[in-house]
Amino acid sequence: MKAAQFNQPRDLQIVDRPLRALNNDEVLVQIAACGVCGTDVHIFAGEAHARPPVILGHEFAGTIVEAGNQVRELRAGDHVAVDPNIACGGCYYCHRGQVNFCENLRALGVDIDGGFAEFVIAPAKQCYKLPENFPLEFGAFAEPLSCCLRGLERAVIQPGQSVAIVGAGNIGLLMLQLARIAGAGAIFVLDPLASKRAIATQLGAELVLDANHPAAVQEIAEQAHGGCDVVIECVGKAEAAELALALTKRGSRVVLFGLAAPEAYARLNLQTAFLKELTILSSILNPFTFHRAVDLLAQGKIILAPFSLNRFPLEKIGEALESTRKSLAVKTLVLPE
Repeated sequence: MKAAQFNQPRDLQIVDRPLRALNNDEVLVQIAACGVCGTDVHIFAGEAHARPPVILGHEFAGTIVEAGNQVRELRAGDHVAVDPNIACGGCYYCHRGQVNFCENLRALGVDIDGGFAEFVIAPAKQCYKLPENFPLEFGAFAEPLSCCLRGLERAVIQPGQSVAIVGAGNIGLLMLQLARIAGAGAIFVLDPLASKRAIATQLGAELVLDANHPAAVQEIAEQAHGGCDVVIECVGKAEAAELALALTKRGSRVVLFGLAAPEAYARLNLQTAFLKELTILSSILNPFTFHRAVDLLAQGKIILAPFSLNRFPLEKIGEALESTRKSLAVKTLVLPE
C-alpha cells in the first residue's frame, strides 16, 4: 500500500508498505479521509513526539475491509471513525480513570502506523460505527471533535454564560458549536482572517472580531461586563494565550486548548490573575468522549458544511501539511484514493 512515512523531522516520504496479517482483535480499514492536524505539523517540524519510522495521521475514517476472527461487533463494509489513542488500562493513571495521562499511551499516527495511507490496521475496540449515509469525509472530524468535548468539559460552561473563542479554525469553529449546545449566552469569536470570521458569523457567533484589532478586547469588555465568563484559546501560540487572558474578568475560566511549540511562553501578570481569581486550565486528548463526538456528528448537531476544506491526494502530503501550517482553509484533508 502507499503511505506517508515519517522518518525524522522534515523527512516525510511516500513509500510502498506491505500489510501484515491481522491479529484476532484487529480490523483492516480502507481510509476514505484523514485530517491534517496541527500536531502533524509539529511532529513534522520536530516539535512534538512521534516514534519513527511511522505513518502519520490520526484523524481518519473509512470502511472496514477485513476483521479478525475474534471481532464480533464489526464486519466488512462497516463505515467507522477511529479513536487513535490507545490506553494500556493497567498503569497508575488508567486505574484512576485518567486514561489521557496513560503512562504507556500509544496513538495511531504517532507511535503506530496511522491514516496517511491507503489502509490502516486498528484495534477493533478503537472503531466507532458511522451511519451508512454519513459522509466519510466528515467522519474524519470525530477525533478533533472528541478532543473539543474534553476541552468543553474543562470549561464548565453554564447556561447563559458569555464565552470568547480565540481562533476560528477547525477547533475554534467546533468549540463555537459545542458552546452553543452547552447553553452559552453571548459567544464572541476572534480570528485575524476574514474568511474564517465569516464562517463563525454563519455559525451563530454574536460578535466576530479581528484578533489583531487593537480595540477588540475593549469591545468585548463593553458587551460582556468587563470580560467573558469563559475563554477558550484554540490556536496554540503565545499571542493567542495572552489575548485569551486579556479577555477575562473577575472569576473567569480560561482553557488553553491549542498545542503550542515547546519554546512558546506567554506572559501572565500574576497580580492581575490573583485579583481576578482566574482559573487557568489546559486540555489534552479525548478521555471517554469519542462516542459522544460520533453521536453529535451522526445526529447532525455539528454543522460542517460551511467549513472551507482543502483536499489533497496522498502524494501531495507535503502540500497538505503546508496548507495546515499556513491556515489556508478551516481544515485540510488527505484523500488516499
